[in-house]
Amino acid sequence: MLDKMLVTILMIVGSIVMMNAQVYEIENGNVTACGGVFYDDNGGVDGNDGIIGNDYSPNSYTYTICPETDGDGIQVSFVGFSVTQNINPDNSDILLIYNGDSATGTPMGNSNSLNFSGITFSATADNPTGCLTFVFIHNELNLVTGGWQANLDCITPCSTPIANGSIVSPVPDANNAIQTCLGQSISFADIGSTPAPGFTLENYIWNFGDGETSIGPANVDYQYDVPGEYIVTLVVEDNNGCQSTNVTPYQILVSTIPIFNTDFSEEVCLGGDGYLDGSPVQGITWTSLPPQVVSGVTFLADGVGFEFNSSLDFNFFEDDQVLESCDDLYSIDVNMEHSYIGDLDITITCPDGTEVILLDYPNGGGGGYLGEPIDIGGDFTPGVGYDYAWTPDASNGTFGDNAIGGAPLPSGNYETTGDLCDLEGCPLNGQWTMTIVDNLGADDGNIFEWGISLNPELFPGVTTFTPEVGLSADSTFITGDFIIFTSDDANYVEFTPPALGSYEYEFTAINTFGCVTDTIVNIEVVNGPVIDAGLDLLICNDPLDMSSQIVSNDFEPEPCEFTFVLSNNGGFGFNSSEVIVSFDGVVNQTLIAFGVSESFDIAVPSGSELTLEYVFAPWGEGGGNLVTVLDDSGAVIFESDESPLEGIIFQEAVVCTGPAQLQYEWSPAEGLSNPFSPSPTVDVSQTTEFTLSVYPMGFEGCLTTDVVTVSVDPAGDPGTDSTLVLCYNYGFFDLIDVLGGNPVSTGEWVDGDGNVVVGAFNTVTDASDVFTYTVTNAGCTNSAQLDISVIPQGDPICCEFDYTSETTDALCNASSDGTFSISMISSSEGGPWTITLLDGVPVVQIADNQITFTGLAAGSYEIGIEDAGLCITNFTIDILEPPLIAIEAVMDTTICIGGTALLDSWSTTDLNNNYSYTWIDLGTGSQSVQPLYNEIYQVFAATTDGCLSPIEDVAVSVYDPLSIMVSDDTFICQDSPIVLETINPNGGFGGNNFSWAVSGNQFSSLDEVLISPSSTTEYCVTFTDGCETPALTECILVEVEETPTVSL
Repeated sequence: MLDKMLVTILMIVGSIVMMNAQVYEIENGNVTACGGVFYDDNGGVDGNDGIIGNDYSPNSYTYTICPETDGDGIQVSFVGFSVTQNINPDNSDILLIYNGDSATGTPMGNSNSLNFSGITFSATADNPTGCLTFVFIHNELNLVTGGWQANLDCITPCSTPIANGSIVSPVPDANNAIQTCLGQSISFADIGSTPAPGFTLENYIWNFGDGETSIGPANVDYQYDVPGEYIVTLVVEDNNGCQSTNVTPYQILVSTIPIFNTDFSEEVCLGGDGYLDGSPVQGITWTSLPPQVVSGVTFLADGVGFEFNSSLDFNFFEDDQVLESCDDLYSIDVNMEHSYIGDLDITITCPDGTEVILLDYPNGGGGGYLGEPIDIGGDFTPGVGYDYAWTPDASNGTFGDNAIGGAPLPSGNYETTGDLCDLEGCPLNGQWTMTIVDNLGADDGNIFEWGISLNPELFPGVTTFTPEVGLSADSTFITGDFIIFTSDDANYVEFTPPALGSYEYEFTAINTFGCVTDTIVNIEVVNGPVIDAGLDLLICNDPLDMSSQIVSNDFEPEPCEFTFVLSNNGGFGFNSSEVIVSFDGVVNQTLIAFGVSESFDIAVPSGSELTLEYVFAPWGEGGGNLVTVLDDSGAVIFESDESPLEGIIFQEAVVCTGPAQLQYEWSPAEGLSNPFSPSPTVDVSQTTEFTLSVYPMGFEGCLTTDVVTVSVDPAGDPGTDSTLVLCYNYGFFDLIDVLGGNPVSTGEWVDGDGNVVVGAFNTVTDASDVFTYTVTNAGCTNSAQLDISVIPQGDPICCEFDYTSETTDALCNASSDGTFSISMISSSEGGPWTITLLDGVPVVQIADNQITFTGLAAGSYEIGIEDAGLCITNFTIDILEPPLIAIEAVMDTTICIGGTALLDSWSTTDLNNNYSYTWIDLGTGSQSVQPLYNEIYQVFAATTDGCLSPIEDVAVSVYDPLSIMVSDDTFICQDSPIVLETINPNGGFGGNNFSWAVSGNQFSSLDEVLISPSSTTEYCVTFTDGCETPALTECILVEVEETPTVSL
């Protein structure tokens, strides 16, 4: 995908620099000159175009060059130009050129968009000063490299021509860009470039962006031989030597070559089928992004706790740009080797100090390898590094989770101990550091390179594209002879060549750039292997060896080697313990190791029986030893227990699985010691035909078969073992009839004591025994065993009872009126029967054939029956009871003296209102009561069956009677005021009322009144409540003294 178009323009114009010319190095200031050489501040480009010089210094300048003569103009022709470029153009070092005597002049050139090498800049006719101003800006994040050299002249100022070119074929898009193929011709043409008035165009300078330039004709054809992005520009030059300064870039994207992951049958057996699978085709990405890795070997020395740091500096991101999403962190990559994973601690630290543990110590990796180290003490030769990556989305475990002692950890992606997403928010610019700590001695390794893989979209100004290849028939297809099948997408074919020889098949792919690429594969047709499964066999008593042979085989397999790893996970060495390796019973060699982990490659005869015998070290075991065997494909076929016991730890036939190695399979597998061995042992009890299938690994179409028959002579078949368990009354039978299989009748029976017996048995009279039946025929002796166990009389296993029974549950809760009835019909030995009901203490009853147990409360009872022959059976019965009757009654209440309380009761289980509710001492049904004092009333319910409920209580309380006091009788003067008041009114329901009256006439309802009587009067107050409580009246006599009359 095209992220951004980068414009680079290369124009080569020949210039000659005189050896003794005046030198002008850029600085802050002005100079007048009309000849010489213009350099950076340190003498020119280092090694560029053969120019000798040093890198420029990390400074910025503004420098103006003016002509010595008025009316002339300065012309600068760059012979070589190279300043530090950053993939983020905003961070590159840059040289700007202005048409005038200051940076306010018209911009003429920007080295960030135009490579000045080979370009000439001249003061124009509209620049009265004739000066050119140069502004150099250094980005302090960059390392300085290179510089520039330019020839300096005075000329008559130019009238600049205008360039106007185009891509004619293929037709470009609206952005002047095309996608093309390697070697494809591209046509460029001038479409109307114009000189200034009075001048003519003499040269058309096409810069193709790959270092090549065409000077001369207006129309040119060009092709590219290397994939990538190229920016093409046209500069025109008039007869005054003046060049155009307008730039129109044309972007050329040249397709990469896809990777063909073609899978096919390299060799096909005559008469067999071959295949070619072209999918998937991998489109290759091209990017202008340089690899973000640290290269060069970092030696991880053998030292306890040594720390190794390696840093990667980024400077091309925008200021303050951070890792916003974990999705943009693709992986942390490393190519390394090390001889002991288990002692490593690896971390990554971002520029702000955030640290993530990639691999923690301890990590369970033990003596596993990273890559292929040289695991020899004192030998520091670098081994072979493998590519490993830690990714946020890996789910296959850490290095330690996947390590195998003494074997290389496969290349690939792995999980980290910490969380890589903790790096979210880290600054992208700055120093990223990988730290490795070696925590144990006796091991070392090397890091060859490491890097960080980030989303390319994070990088500003990066062009990235991937020409994709579709996997349908219009984009990919296969051609060749004798094809018998083609898949719908045309990516897979099968073929059957008719004769020995070589056949060519072509797989063609067309990518999204329209580029056609193909790959041709050659298929060799050869004779397949011819096998002989061996002679037919007659089996007697012991297993026989099957013996197959390869009659002919045109395939030459690669040598087969297994890897034997002797390692220690206990922190010790293998300590000179031994492993004796044998093939088919013959000792091949004895492996002895002392270090933490040592590997041995041993040639293995495919199909042989491999035996490993473990022998303790002479001075004893240190603990933690482990023996691992990897086959020729690298797969683990055996891993011993840690600290194995002395003796045989492995013994099996092994088969090599490398290319063209013969693979064996016998069918059926039953009766064979190893169906994948060329010569298994066989042990069958009936005649069986075995088919041996053989093919070279990777060439399944070359499968060939042969058969062998293993016979068991029917005349000598004793049958198969059998076990019988019979009741004492089973009766008479012939022993041969109960053997398994198909025994012949010519054998001999002996009992467990070796006595010859007749072939019959009676369970009534004969005892349990193990009998052996032996058949001898044609030199073969075979036998089968018959194990007979007789169950004695009275054993429940042999007893049968027939009866009927009925259970009646208790009528009421907690009542004892349940029953159990049983009626005997028959039993193995007949009656009379003893029937027992057990409820704590046995209750024994003897009956002829029927009995009923009564008075049973709810619960479980065990019933036992014993017949006349002592046969016994036992079973359990359950007597159930209904649930307790639950009733409810009105809530407790309080009434006034003289009031009435209503008593009522009910039950939620009395759905049909059949219960009778009785209030003790009152009667049945609802009741009304008027107690003078607090009373408790009780109620219970009875069902129609007479079952009673628990008693429910209802409390009826009575409010206290009314009580009140008034003031004592009193004397007052006539017409004097007095307050009559009630004192401590109490009792009753509440809602008190007062009524003051004189001679029955009410005059106030207040609890106190103010009066001024003129004569003696009796005042009475009546106190009532809001209920039926009897009223209470109290009186007070107020005697009035007449006021005396005074006469003067």
